[in-house]
Amino acid sequence: MGRSGRPPHQCTPDGTIGENAFFGSRGGPGGRRNEAPHHLSSGKVEPIDFDADADVVAISFMTFNAPRAYEIARAFRRRGKTVIVGGYHPTLLPQEAALHADAVCVGEAEANLPSMLGDVRANRLRKIYDIPYERLEPSPIEPHLLARGKYAPCAVVQATRGCPNGCAFCSVSAFSRRTFKSRPVADVVGEIRRARTRRVLFMDDHLAADRAYAESLLRALVPLGRRWYAQIGAGVARDPGFLRLLARSGCQGVFVGFDHDGPETFDRTSRFLRETGVEALQLTILTPFPGTPVFERMEGHDRILREFYSRRRTRSAGKRSSLARLRIASV
Repeated sequence: MGRSGRPPHQCTPDGTIGENAFFGSRGGPGGRRNEAPHHLSSGKVEPIDFDADADVVAISFMTFNAPRAYEIARAFRRRGKTVIVGGYHPTLLPQEAALHADAVCVGEAEANLPSMLGDVRANRLRKIYDIPYERLEPSPIEPHLLARGKYAPCAVVQATRGCPNGCAFCSVSAFSRRTFKSRPVADVVGEIRRARTRRVLFMDDHLAADRAYAESLLRALVPLGRRWYAQIGAGVARDPGFLRLLARSGCQGVFVGFDHDGPETFDRTSRFLRETGVEALQLTILTPFPGTPVFERMEGHDRILREFYSRRRTRSAGKRSSLARLRIASV
């Protein structure tokens, strides 16, 4: 339970690096600073330690929390820390992110971060790093890096990364450049076996994007007896055999997305929720995230008002819309 008396619900800090990762606080061999992270944290869960004994601070963030991430970066840089930023927003707008940090990780951290930390030690850090990463070998988050009692006790695992669908509104496709890759099933199963909990959260963008791979993974999960959750495409509902395999493998719930447009959306959504008994809901407004075809199309028609994410929450960002009911909201 957290201090509020309620059980913590966030499994780990968001992102591969985490919202805040502190590097180099321990002495390594020969008195050198250790390049391994010594703490991961989320500003949504615990206070940020701006006076952390660290040489490098890495911040991973998305568009909706870019303003806060830039504030955090400035605060650490004022204290003489080297700040690296990465994640969706810096990848899609690296030149903007470079104004607020010492270096920007474009794309996946596994490819860029070793070079970035090596260049920090050699005093030759560049502004932007964009190294391709062809394989998928994520490192499990070690429990000792997280504040005890602050995060839900579940294993966070990634079996696949990216999505091949290329939806026009989706920043996942823009970030991954419409690539999709997967880990060997045996590696995923081995990581889950070693976890100290029976609850698993798959952080995949679309676990069933490759149906053959997904079926192989689910069959391997059956004997483990784990309870797990994942994001998955709604199209699996048309495959009764796959649904049965989901249940047998220990699936307790899935996050699915539906995109609709037009004024009838609200009534249709309300009916759907009442009829299906959905347990959790996230309602969003179509948002032109940087790097997506929607953003480029709206920008091409001069319909982007401003850097709309400079406000605290994501809202509409269009002008001269063909929808008469569209209202521009400021937060």
